[in-house]
Amino acid sequence: MSDTEPGIDLSDRSALSRRAALRGGAAVLVGAAAASTRSPRAAAQPGTPESRRTVAFLTDTHVDPENARHLTNLRAVFAAIEADRPDLVLHGGDVTEYGSAAEYQAYLDLVPGSLRDIVWHVPGNHEIRWDVTAAELYERYLDQRNVEVHLAGIQFLLLDPTIWQQEVGYYTEQDLAWLRRKLQNKSAKTPTVLVTHYPMAEGHYYVVNTDDLLRTIEGRNVQLVLAGHTHRQLIDLFNGLTQLEGAAVKNAAQYYRLTVVGEARRPSRLLVEHVGIDNPERPEDRRITEVVALQLDDHRGHRERQRRRQPDRLRVRVRGDELLITAVTSQPSEGLTARCGIYQQQLYAGSIAEKWTQLTRRGRSIEGSLDISGLPPGEHRVNVEFVDGDSRWRVIETFRIDSDAYRPVDDVALGAIITGGTVRVGNRVVVPGAVNGVTALQVGRRLTRAWEADTGPVLTNLAVSEDESLLVAGSADGYLIGLEADSGKQLWRTGLGGPVMADPAIFKASGRERVAVMVGAELVLLDASGEVIWSRPQPGISAGRVAADDELIFLGTGDGKARAVRIEDGSPVWEVLLADRPDAYRRLIYGPWTTQATVIDDRAVFVATVSGGYALDRASGEQVWAIEQSYLYSAVRPLAGGDLLLIDEWGAASRVEAATGNLRWTTDRMVSRSLDAAPVIDGETAYVIGTMGDLAVLDLATGEYRKVRQLSASPVISSPTLIDSMLISAHLDGRVLLTRLD
Repeated sequence: MSDTEPGIDLSDRSALSRRAALRGGAAVLVGAAAASTRSPRAAAQPGTPESRRTVAFLTDTHVDPENARHLTNLRAVFAAIEADRPDLVLHGGDVTEYGSAAEYQAYLDLVPGSLRDIVWHVPGNHEIRWDVTAAELYERYLDQRNVEVHLAGIQFLLLDPTIWQQEVGYYTEQDLAWLRRKLQNKSAKTPTVLVTHYPMAEGHYYVVNTDDLLRTIEGRNVQLVLAGHTHRQLIDLFNGLTQLEGAAVKNAAQYYRLTVVGEARRPSRLLVEHVGIDNPERPEDRRITEVVALQLDDHRGHRERQRRRQPDRLRVRVRGDELLITAVTSQPSEGLTARCGIYQQQLYAGSIAEKWTQLTRRGRSIEGSLDISGLPPGEHRVNVEFVDGDSRWRVIETFRIDSDAYRPVDDVALGAIITGGTVRVGNRVVVPGAVNGVTALQVGRRLTRAWEADTGPVLTNLAVSEDESLLVAGSADGYLIGLEADSGKQLWRTGLGGPVMADPAIFKASGRERVAVMVGAELVLLDASGEVIWSRPQPGISAGRVAADDELIFLGTGDGKARAVRIEDGSPVWEVLLADRPDAYRRLIYGPWTTQATVIDDRAVFVATVSGGYALDRASGEQVWAIEQSYLYSAVRPLAGGDLLLIDEWGAASRVEAATGNLRWTTDRMVSRSLDAAPVIDGETAYVIGTMGDLAVLDLATGEYRKVRQLSASPVISSPTLIDSMLISAHLDGRVLLTRLD
């Protein structure tokens, strides 16, 4: 998510050859072959009374070579777009079903030669959710991430908030800095169109920090947002923006035609039309419906219309069980109203019908309150909207409900998003970072930096040896790194030929320390000095963690199977199909592709899918017992007395007997979700942090629990650590919180 490509002006057709050179792999050949065949419509010259340039927008194609209907729809769409002879084609993401090389190639095979140099993409969650290449495949076949393109006096900014192997989106500081710089470098009169996969507002909670994005683009003449993801068509007007949620090509052969009218480099109007193709076999027969028209040449008036809805001052404060909201507007229109509602913090990467409370307006003043008695202590947010007709101004404000119980006592910002789990080494917690590498923090009354190691971006969980001497990190730039756990000194660095997007494991086999990790679809075994012992291809990818005993390594793979191989040479021993689905896409997403395999007793290994957890006989793979529910993401925790603690994807806990699977107790939903962050155990108590930053305290003897705090408004997909009655949690926004538990 960096500024990797300069802005390209498609009014200058020589830019096409420069863009072709930026594409790697198959896309380079495709683009180069197409460059000589393109016969573009000539651009209007300055002084021409009026010209028309066209842009095609399509989204959510979900290309899968095994899905003929999706391919048929897209073939018809590209045939119709090619007939329009557009100057630019934009794709709103979810190009593929799960981001495989075969899917990318199938997509490129359908792009007509005349369009290949002018089609641009943003990734969707389907390109990233199951990606084990750290976006290498996406960039090889399609585009760089975060791209600026100019056409006919309009700036198009393609912005990517996707997070590796996650559903939720987040605009990093690097993303926002890139966006800020691009907006500052243009003329105030130049209109901007923002293209991003996830839509905003209208009850959408797909991106955690849309408030940061809205603040960044405020007053910068951003007129239109083109988005996908929801598969439906919807126009929404907010914060001076017109947002189009595009209907999915996956569902029907359809796209959008954007016509820019005006003198060269001085656009005056933008007309957006929906183009529907009822019969994909006849793409020339099209239904064209106007969606929206924008006036682009009145940026001062555009800004003035925004100010009529935008408050001059807004304040929120807590008083007892109420949240008081007061605002002042300087230019209220007669029809201006205001409303407020609690930000739906518990909702992960989804949408919901907002619940609003109307505020009272008295002249320029607006005031009201919300009942917050049902919220736990901690950090929360509130939506406030100022509504005028069919448009509105949306503000998201943070507020805190005070309580000394389970209150964070320190907060350290590490400067990059955190997706991998923390580990304990003595009285230190070690945290992986997506930019700055690995950081060790000394835990006392405060958090202090003990050491930092430049490992490259680490997006996965760390591994630490049983004696806490060796720490192993996998980097997204293709290395496995061994560190001295006490000092952070690099002991070894081994290149593995591809991004390490699965969790390394350290274990002893016949008394010898070994390290194992999946790299894409390759299982690699190393010794404790970083020397590769063997590397063996597997039938599917894995983003999880392997487990081992003295003879076998156990893992889940993206072909829907759990399997065992010999430690001695990597040869296969058994495989068990856990996701019996009709195609590769569904075998991947419903299978154990990211399971944290765990040896649970002297007989069985535990693996999981989104349908259930399975105890499998280590020698044969035969099922010992199974339990329904999605236990794929949160690692199982063995308990004293031979039991297991399982947290399902939806935040409910179960205690089961490891030998039999007999259920001792189960809870209802304790926390928002449980994706990747495992619970921490302290005697007969478990501390469970939900994906959306909420903390629950669970009594392991009875199954009773308490929701005690909203630690942060930022998600937690990193397993926390417990040291001396201090809970250390690493949050997606790069903050590490120290919370006192007594």
